[in-house]
Amino acid sequence: MRYSTLFALAAVVLFGVSLVLPSVDVVILGKAEPVPGFTIVYIALGFGISAIGAIASGAGAPAHSGDYFLAAFAAIFNVLFLAMPVLLFRRMLPKRGLDISGLLLLTGMGAGVATPFAFGKEVRGLEAGFYVWLLAYVLLLAALVTARRELKAAPAMPP
Repeated sequence: MRYSTLFALAAVVLFGVSLVLPSVDVVILGKAEPVPGFTIVYIALGFGISAIGAIASGAGAPAHSGDYFLAAFAAIFNVLFLAMPVLLFRRMLPKRGLDISGLLLLTGMGAGVATPFAFGKEVRGLEAGFYVWLLAYVLLLAALVTARRELKAAPAMPP
């Protein structure tokens, strides 16, 4: 089995684990409560959709709409995260596709890391799920880099 495949499989497993672990401590009714990753993704998508709905209805952008869009942006990358290993397994990404996927992965990781800090008072701390999620992104990035090296080392196909 190729190293890129092993890294991608480990990334998917860790990503799944991060969804069920507590990810952040969110203030609920004045008390910080740990919230699992899947709930954070659901809430983040809801924030983005509600902000877009408010703007589309003419009500204007809600307060913190930039934070909402950042959270939705990160959540969308979490959904796209699952597509990258599939493309790696099927060897559907050429060299340029691996480069673009790596840039997209870094962008999604940056948005995901920035999101808890954007909400300031509402997020009181980061839990184990956040760090497992971050490790999953790092492993998928390692899979993309390794796949690029494997592609470079592979013998050229005859025309």
